[in-house]
Amino acid sequence: NTRLKELTSMLSPRIETVTTPKRGPRKAMAVPEMTSPEEQLDMALAVLRKPSEARNVRDTAYLLKATENITFFQKEGPEIHEQCVRYMYHESMPEGKTVFSIGDTGSTFYVILHGIVGVLINTGGSDESTLREVKQMTAGEAFGELALMNNKPRAATIICKTVCHFAVLDKAWYREILKEKQEKELMKKLSFLFSPHVL
Repeated sequence: NTRLKELTSMLSPRIETVTTPKRGPRKAMAVPEMTSPEEQLDMALAVLRKPSEARNVRDTAYLLKATENITFFQKEGPEIHEQCVRYMYHESMPEGKTVFSIGDTGSTFYVILHGIVGVLINTGGSDESTLREVKQMTAGEAFGELALMNNKPRAATIICKTVCHFAVLDKAWYREILKEKQEKELMKKLSFLFSPHVL
């Protein structure tokens, strides 16, 4: 018995040494860490290129994180924000490309994932020579949100100063999302009105 105990105590540390490393790598593969801006951009583009119906909870969570500082989404609230990122898609444009021009009918909202755009306004006259750049926008900023809420023409011209990658949301999806929200709010009001304590 004494000899058996000695052998057991000698083998136990070896068993722990062999099994513990096997568990570590599996955890690391299950939750890959995205540290560099390049890796973060690649991940965002991979998710945005998927059809909305093919995205999982993790995909949505990643896009929510990537767009959490966008003022438009902060004003709309978490429910609308989550719905919007489900239907955003990827669009890229080369340096010098005009995203849209003053007077265009707006139908899309853009979040800059990578690159720089210039914002130009008309300083007088009717031709392009009177356009003046008043601002530059970079990754993490957004533009075009007014197009989602009304049918007014674009108030500025946006030009890519570098190669740009955008997360884009169409007006049709945004209005559908708002419609669903309004229907939910109406149902809540009706359920309250017809609840026993009201009647």
